[in-house]
Amino acid sequence: MASPPFSPGDRQFEAQGDPARGQLIFNAGDCASCNATPGQPDRLRLGGGLALASPSGTFRPPNISPDPVDGIGGWTVVDLANALIGGVSPKGQQY
Repeated sequence: MASPPFSPGDRQFEAQGDPARGQLIFNAGDCASCNATPGQPDRLRLGGGLALASPSGTFRPPNISPDPVDGIGGWTVVDLANALIGGVSPKGQQY
């Protein structure tokens, strides 16, 4: 299993986020194409679950909604960076 590239106290993540920039990045990366809940018209319902075939088997993108239980609402910025850059979730799951 891969180890997270960032530690919980990493100081480079102390700055405040910019929601407008986050929305721009979300739209530019077309994050909804994989992370939106399949079969519903609202592209911002980010429940994940779309089946994506790969040579390693079927991958289902996670729920990246702000829900603190089912989504990533309970994640820290370091948790998100580790998932996006290192492929490791806060629960130690590898993506």
